[in-house]
Amino acid sequence: MDIFQKTPDLTPYKAVLPAIAVDNLMTHKPKDKAAAEWMKKSNRQNFAHADMADPKVLNAVIWFACTGSGSKIPQTAQLPAYQAMRLGIANLDDEENVSKKGDDD
Repeated sequence: MDIFQKTPDLTPYKAVLPAIAVDNLMTHKPKDKAAAEWMKKSNRQNFAHADMADPKVLNAVIWFACTGSGSKIPQTAQLPAYQAMRLGIANLDDEENVSKKGDDD
């Protein structure tokens, strides 16, 4: 990105604050039982630090918020290479069992 210039533009400007609805951060009462359940699932997520929320649950919460309860969540798409890479990853238990067998010989 080429966004910088050699000489700065020191032209005065007036900052404009964004217009935000007063109730933007207010949580409204759930419309129905399904909405209440999804709100509970959302509240159980850890938003204190980046990437601490469960991505599957969070995606499902967002899907429900956008589509409602009448639409099923689509399967997560995965490239064939992902499955091939997973085949090469051994479980820790498998590695321990391999080393134990080698010790017995």
